[in-house]
Amino acid sequence: MAKLVLLYPTPLNTDEFNLRVQGRFADVVAGLPGLRGLSCSDTLSCSLDPCPHAVIEICFESHGALTHALAKAEVQSEMAALQDLVPSGVVSLIYETETLYPSREDHP
Repeated sequence: MAKLVLLYPTPLNTDEFNLRVQGRFADVVAGLPGLRGLSCSDTLSCSLDPCPHAVIEICFESHGALTHALAKAEVQSEMAALQDLVPSGVVSLIYETETLYPSREDHP
């Protein structure tokens, strides 16, 4: 599985940012081929200074599906719209995961 993780600093307007993520951004991402999951988390604590406001994780079935999704104009437009709502840069990570130990939910 391939993942895109976006670390967003505190936005200029947190309400507007949160509504955008939960609305239009989520709608665009939900329709992407190969999507396995989308989550958005408020950061509780971290070792970074300043601590990110939000962590968005988007999971795809493959790196190819992720790359194809990022090339879509509507995805680029939504990511740019979110970028416009924060005062400084977004940190992005793309990586592939390998399950070393299955979750307890998978194996009772």
